[in-house]
Amino acid sequence: MTESVPFTFAEASSSTPYEEETWKLFIVDDDKDIHEITKLALRDLKFKNKPISFVSAYSAQEAIAYLQENPQFAIVLLDIGMETNDAGLDVASFIREQLKDDLTRIIIRTGQPGDVPEQDIIDNYDINDYKSKTELTLEKLFISIRTAIAQYDQINELANLNKDLEKRIEIAVAKQKEHQEALFIQNRAVQMGELLNMLAHQWRQPLSRISAVTAQLKLALALGEIDAAEFNKQVDGIENYTNELSCTIDEFRMVYEPSDLTHNTPICEVLEKSIAVMSSLFKIKNIQTNFLCDTNLKEFTTSKEFYQVILSILKNSQEAFCENSVEHPFIDISVIQETEQLKISIEDNAGGIPKELIDKIFDPYFSTKKNKNGHGLGLYMSKNIIEKHCHGQLNVSTTDTGTSFLINLPNK
Repeated sequence: MTESVPFTFAEASSSTPYEEETWKLFIVDDDKDIHEITKLALRDLKFKNKPISFVSAYSAQEAIAYLQENPQFAIVLLDIGMETNDAGLDVASFIREQLKDDLTRIIIRTGQPGDVPEQDIIDNYDINDYKSKTELTLEKLFISIRTAIAQYDQINELANLNKDLEKRIEIAVAKQKEHQEALFIQNRAVQMGELLNMLAHQWRQPLSRISAVTAQLKLALALGEIDAAEFNKQVDGIENYTNELSCTIDEFRMVYEPSDLTHNTPICEVLEKSIAVMSSLFKIKNIQTNFLCDTNLKEFTTSKEFYQVILSILKNSQEAFCENSVEHPFIDISVIQETEQLKISIEDNAGGIPKELIDKIFDPYFSTKKNKNGHGLGLYMSKNIIEKHCHGQLNVSTTDTGTSFLINLPNK
């Protein structure tokens, strides 16, 4: 009987598309007359203007040795009983299991039907056709082989399409990765510009104090109205101001050179550092931050890219406060350990996101900022980082007074 051939391919298959100039037929039979009769019956067979070429093996052992060096055939015409009553099945097993070839058509042609149940052979060895030598006349042999070649050709074309599709997918994935990396760099560059502005604001006050103190010292020295104790006191003040400037530089460097943040940094520490970077700006805007993190979570770590996510969310809250008049602005940050995941909640009272826009805020280049200065990449990249680097989820909702971001991270 002839088995209908499904057009599916095993993922682990190492089969390669058939590119020979002939349809190679491997005859494996211990009867030399069968070889001659087969070649005579099929010598004029052509399919798509390609003739058949023949290779012979007279035992299972000889066939396997040949296949090890020459693994690619369109069709194997295989006898079962040779050295042993089921030696031919070793050849079929070698093709399917060792060579992992699921393209070659294997046709059983046996003179001892019934020794092994036909259905078992077809199922267990992925046999494509099963014939008895007594029933396989020259005409039926011709038809059987031509049908197998047509099947093989069709499957081979699909295999070629499949490999071409795999290459296209690889190229598309590589391009998408490059695009994501470019967006990440663009987002970092925009954040750098925003934080440079923030840094300028933070530096302005201590620089003004240093300038005023030095002017007073010069005047006092010129008038001779300052003693050593007062001088030292004013110099100590200048040192305090310079320490403030140094701290803001360190905080800024943390964003773009987080050398002390690794994949082993406890999550509470990552959150604390993120809040510290924004603290000076929050102080200027009178934004209160309330941070609650369970001390038992010291061992919970996450990707260092997570640091960028927290900064983006905090920066969005700060900008929302700038656009809306809020009497007592605050941001609540909490970390809660659950059985299967860690929940990080960041909630503000900055007015919230309109319902018609909330489904779009994770889209690239989408911004809710009224002045249209938002680049629209911060939250988009944040969602990508949480999902791809941290294997978690980032969700947003509007509360009665503001916006709530919820980050779910899987337990390690």
